[in-house]
Parts: sequence; C-alpha cells; structure tokens
Amino acid sequence: MLYANAEDVIQFTGVTPDDLQLESSVELISLVEKWVEQATSLIEQDRNRVYDPVPAGIENICIRMTANMVGYAVQRRNTTTVTHDDYDTRLIEDKMMTPSTKSDLRRWPRKHSMRFFVPKMGVDDGS
Repeated sequence: MLYANAEDVIQFTGVTPDDLQLESSVELISLVEKWVEQATSLIEQDRNRVYDPVPAGIENICIRMTANMVGYAVQRRNTTTVTHDDYDTRLIEDKMMTPSTKSDLRRWPRKHSMRFFVPKMGVDDGS
C-alpha cells in the first residue's frame, strides 16, 4: 500500500514530462510512483509500522517527501553544477526526508518492537 498517489504529487509540484526530459505522461506517472514507493518505505522504516488506513497527515508527508525528489530531479537535469566564472557553487542536497518532514512524522508515535534478550544460563558442554 502506498501512502500517496502519483497524480497528487504531480498536481502538487506542477511537474511536466518536459521538466524531467521524459517522453510522456505515462513515463512521468511511473517515475513518480516509484518515488512514492520509496517515500512510503522510508516512512514505514522511520515509524516502524504500516499505516492502514493511511492518516491524512501521513499522506501529506509522503506527498511532500516525493515532491522533494521531484524537485531534486528537476534541478539536477536543468542546472549545471559549475558555471564558467561563477564562484558561488552550491551542491544540491538530495534528502527526501527534511527536518520539517521528520518533525511532522514525530506526531505519529513509533511502534516499538517487543524484543527481549534472554541470556543462556548454565554451562555449554559442547554437545
């Protein structure tokens, strides 16, 4: 289950196939769906849970995280890293999860795993 859909991310960002040098809307939707899947995975790993049904806030965070990927992809394709006689070189950060999305994720408590360590008692006789 994905926490957002590609169409919502595309509408949120206003990205077009031309922005990412793609041939069609189908390619764009496929690429954005892949990024939504990655954002969903990062949220599940961070919160140690799967949301079903998906709260509106988690959907919003997933859309924003995916929008970050869209923005980075557009920047990387449309700007050069270094320009002749330009000494103000900035690197593009490629963080899908920003401090604001991390802060918003904290509103949903992590699910703690119930793992216990039970030490072996006694002597190991090698058998």
